[in-house]
Amino acid sequence: MALTALPPPEWIGPMTGLILIGLGTGGIKPCVSAFGADQFRPDQEKERMTFFSAFYFMINLGSMLSIIITPLLRADVKCFGGECYPLAFGVPAILMFIATIIFIAGKSQYKITPPAGNLVGRVYNCIKAGIVGKVKNRGTNVKMQHWLDYAEEKFEHDFIDEVKSLLKVLTLFLPLPLFWALSDQQGSRWTLQAAQMDGDVGVLGRIKPDQVMALNPLLIIILIPLFEQVVYPLCDKCGILRRPLQRMVSGMFLTGVAFVVAALVQMKLDFDL
Repeated sequence: MALTALPPPEWIGPMTGLILIGLGTGGIKPCVSAFGADQFRPDQEKERMTFFSAFYFMINLGSMLSIIITPLLRADVKCFGGECYPLAFGVPAILMFIATIIFIAGKSQYKITPPAGNLVGRVYNCIKAGIVGKVKNRGTNVKMQHWLDYAEEKFEHDFIDEVKSLLKVLTLFLPLPLFWALSDQQGSRWTLQAAQMDGDVGVLGRIKPDQVMALNPLLIIILIPLFEQVVYPLCDKCGILRRPLQRMVSGMFLTGVAFVVAALVQMKLDFDL
């Protein structure tokens, strides 16, 4: 992206850069958090949860800094007779290269668990065995507490329990396509919305439209310690929102409220214009 931002302007280079970024992002995102979790023993549950909080904190700290600094590099630095997109893309590219070198340098210290078997296929076969067993035993005296229990002839009890937990989580995932369709508009529609607004924040100066996205990671950085140290311990004492799924559902509900608020703000802007 940095190289293709150099003049003359064309579309093939940036499109190729975006495709490569998409492939790289899709390759690393499903693996990096799971790889971090692999570094802990089964009895280190508390340490693992602390790692995920710190991991998420650092991701959003980097995101916030990049969202604030990159527009400054683009707009306030002039090159090739205009805004300096090569610098705005080039600085993150250099930092990503340095981060990759640091990651590779620590390879000897990592616990690397090689993949074993086709887990997706095994889950599919377990669900299939449960359905087939349920159908075969319909009308008989064989009754199971859960339809997946009919797969016990082919799969161990612990694995079946894990598949049950997976199906519960997948229920929560049903609205995720709608969630991401709205959430990812932070980089497009939300920026355009900010362009229609007054970015003056008093003594702090004026916020550029593409800097508004920094509010998301900034709030996360502030709220992670608050939730870890205050909100979640208080919820545990009150006996509410104690399980991860309960917290995820409540978070999704509040996210829905935030989407509605953003829509109302846009309606107000459209009405005033």
